[in-house]
Amino acid sequence: MAELASAIAKPALEKGASYLIQQLELAWNHKDRLTQLKEIYRAISAVLQDADQMLNRSNFQGNWLNLLKVVAYDIDDLIDELATDALRKKISRSISEKVSYRTSHISLRLRSSHKFENIQKKLEQIASFKRDFQLTEHPMQVKMFHLPETYSFVNKARVVGREKAQREVVDIVLRLSSGSSPGPSILPIVGLGGIGKTTLAKLVLGDAQIGEQFKTKLWACSSEKYELKKIIEDIIKSAGTPESELCSGIEELQKQLRNILQGQRFFLVLDNMWTEDSNQWNELKDLLEESEAAKGSVVLVTTRNARVASIASAHTKPYELTHLSSVDCWSIFSRCAFKEGEERTYPRLVDIGELIVAKCGGVPLAVQTLGSLLCGERSEIVWQNVLDDELWKIDRKDGGIMSALKLSYDGIPSQVKPCFQHCSTIAKGGDVERFVIIRKWMALGLLHPTGEVEELEDVGNRYFDELLSRSFFQDPELDWEGVVWRCKIHDLVHDLAASIAGDEQVILNDEKQLKTTERARHISWTDEKLLGKEFPKEHLLEAASRVQSFTLPYALEGQISNSFLNGLISSFKCLRILDLRESHFKELPSSIGKLKHLRFLSLAWNQMIEALPNSVCKLLNLQTLITAGCEKFGELPRDLDKLVSLRFLGLTSSKMTTLPQRGLQGLTALRYLWLMDCVELESLSEGLGHLTALSELLIRNCPKLATLPDSMKLLTSLKNLELVDCKALDLMQGEGMTDLRKLESLAISGLSKFKRLPDGFTSTSLRRLLIQSCQGLMMLPESLKSCSNLEMLHIINCPLLGIPQWLPSSLISLQQLIIEDCPNLSSRCVKDKGLYWPLISHVHLIEIDRERIQGHGS
Repeated sequence: MAELASAIAKPALEKGASYLIQQLELAWNHKDRLTQLKEIYRAISAVLQDADQMLNRSNFQGNWLNLLKVVAYDIDDLIDELATDALRKKISRSISEKVSYRTSHISLRLRSSHKFENIQKKLEQIASFKRDFQLTEHPMQVKMFHLPETYSFVNKARVVGREKAQREVVDIVLRLSSGSSPGPSILPIVGLGGIGKTTLAKLVLGDAQIGEQFKTKLWACSSEKYELKKIIEDIIKSAGTPESELCSGIEELQKQLRNILQGQRFFLVLDNMWTEDSNQWNELKDLLEESEAAKGSVVLVTTRNARVASIASAHTKPYELTHLSSVDCWSIFSRCAFKEGEERTYPRLVDIGELIVAKCGGVPLAVQTLGSLLCGERSEIVWQNVLDDELWKIDRKDGGIMSALKLSYDGIPSQVKPCFQHCSTIAKGGDVERFVIIRKWMALGLLHPTGEVEELEDVGNRYFDELLSRSFFQDPELDWEGVVWRCKIHDLVHDLAASIAGDEQVILNDEKQLKTTERARHISWTDEKLLGKEFPKEHLLEAASRVQSFTLPYALEGQISNSFLNGLISSFKCLRILDLRESHFKELPSSIGKLKHLRFLSLAWNQMIEALPNSVCKLLNLQTLITAGCEKFGELPRDLDKLVSLRFLGLTSSKMTTLPQRGLQGLTALRYLWLMDCVELESLSEGLGHLTALSELLIRNCPKLATLPDSMKLLTSLKNLELVDCKALDLMQGEGMTDLRKLESLAISGLSKFKRLPDGFTSTSLRRLLIQSCQGLMMLPESLKSCSNLEMLHIINCPLLGIPQWLPSSLISLQQLIIEDCPNLSSRCVKDKGLYWPLISHVHLIEIDRERIQGHGS
């Protein structure tokens, strides 16, 4: 809670310091009151952690914090409203626009003055509550999370379903032990909290083959704060040294450790490691490597964090521990919940129990937690309640699955925590698409660059990878560049996010459950029966002025009525996110233009909509507009150039023959342009050159597009270019592909006319190249000679393609070569024998027809 409030407060305060002082001072001469407001606000922010620590002792403090969060949102709304007003003034061109601006500006001055005073009064009231509740101010400190200490013993008879994992890890350990590494090899085990990493490490430590290979077996567990001294002490004690004989200082301890390890081939388990500090890891590894231990020693590291695993071992691929099967989970559950043979007496409880097990998603600690909770309980009603309730409402004891997952959450950097919380808006079992979730975080103001040059999208990618590395996301799907573009969120992790979001996240799935509170900020609508009716304003009045996102989390049957959409728009005036993808309606109401705070609008895969009202162009803060998959969609709105904040445009059109040249001129903030299934598109127009901030251009299935405009060479920020299934496209026509000096990634797929790249194509910055399904391509384009920094080359389904003699001398940075479905090419690249092998043998990683080969340069 405190982290979220701080995350809201910080950007609001930062924007307030610069913008409010300038604008409000000019409008109302409120300099003194603004200064006072800042002081009160900072005082309350400074005590947030104190309040958070006291929440378990009093509901008063919890209510106090909720009040603060409400006011923080009010401040953000006010600042946003004033910033939008200034932006509108900046882009007003015609006389009528300027007159309209002045009229609305006067009205805004009056409204904002009242809001300003109300905010100040509320903050003063909250500050007085702080004194009443005796909450003390002190500097913000990092909240430490408690890690339970582990030990090496395991009762093997009670472990279910990890025989295969044990065999696999033991085999890897033995292979590493027989390798040529002079120092200890390190094998990380990575997985979600509660998945069984510690248990697996115990099984491996106690394995007979490990006992034969290693005479010295050791165990150490990480503490809340990484302490090298404690780890050394744990290792020494696990070697059999009594605690009374431990040296006191770290200098003497490290000598004691080295004496113990000297000449020994040891197997060490470092359990539950969290530190991402490479210096700390190097310090520990140096101690182990310089101990003069026998060759073939191995260190097994368990961690929830893939980044920790990569820092611990750059040479060994981590072992990713997966979920247990439903059969094994039932075995654990039944043993915890029933006495032996008792299942036959309660067949109805068995039916409910199997559904409870499914709910746990293969996480053994979750199964054990719920099974133990129901031990001795034989009421069907109680079992049904456990099945129906969110896990976080059931499991409140230390040592349970939610406690284990909460440890992972506590370790997340504070600025990423609000982004994790927002994952509660994703449908359970639904996909997490990287670009969508990042753009939603952006719309909510949750992305905070570390410097002026860092793009918001780059910040979002950092945050996404942070959550991915900590096992909050699962089942990753990679694009051709090896980047996770889609994944899923485990139901238990979703429950954790929901527990943290509390009543800020509301799922409306039943007409009888429409009541919300003023703290509601995010609404997910799942009741398709209501979509064709009037929007139920009267049930949502408390939340109406504060909701920031409205989402249809998955495809719903039936058509949304115009009255429902109008009611939605008029009710939620502070929306930042309106996600109506996979819904069906013919027309977006013109009232959409009144959502002045809106930053994310998705109408993707709407099979009925044909156009957008021109009022969309009044959305001056709009950052993301998606009409991809809207097969009947025609032209873009007339005043598109007024969307000065637009950063992402994803477009499908069945009628548009060219991009509007004037419309592109104002899109100076556009970073991403995706054109998909624009079946009548013949030209991108020379207006494309106005998009000087464009970083990524994706053109997919535009069969009538014949050339790229010459103005494309003006895209000085373009880093990623994908040209896919554009049958008529001839890259040799025009100058569009020349002088793309910042291009880092190029994908060419399904271009039947592609024979070579233009002579003017030079891109020393190009690092990744995909050439796929280009049936007429006979040789790698000679213009690639200039791509001396190319690191990744994928060639797929190009049956006539050959490799030129200049490749090894020109592509000197090539690290990865992937060849698939190219029979002639594959046969000539056989290791040590193929005609082309001398030309590619310097490449570090070679994969031919999905078989990995290490070249001589590895």
